[in-house]
Order: sequence, then structure tokens, then C-alpha cells
Amino acid sequence: MARETLANDLLEGVGRIARFTGLKPRRVFYLAESGRLPLFKIGNRWCARKSTLIEYIAKLERGEAETAPQG
Repeated sequence: MARETLANDLLEGVGRIARFTGLKPRRVFYLAESGRLPLFKIGNRWCARKSTLIEYIAKLERGEAETAPQG
């Protein structure tokens, strides 16, 4: 089994996140800005961990995650 590293798990930029999720870049940007995807910024670039996105989507499928922040 290959050793997982941050470099292998990190997606940097809306375009890469969009390709990984199958969403359009504009949709990823909207979901990021509205807090509906577990993304974060490094500098001014949106980033995500592949593993976090996979876990989040699995929780959505099971009904264990909210699609929007509470508040």
C-alpha cells in the first residue's frame, strides 16, 4: 500500500477541486464561498483534502452531514 502524504491528498485551486468532484468550477467556488463544502484557503487559493471531501460526501449520502452551515 502506498504511503499517503499531504501532497497526494491536497487539491489546490477551484479547477482541481472541480475535476476531482465532477462539479463545474463556478459551482465549487459558490459552494466554497457559502461554506457548503469543507474547503479552506491557503493564501487566497481554495484548497481541500481529497480524503475530507470523500468522507464529507459519504456522510451526506448517509444523512449524517448538513449541506449548509448552521446559524
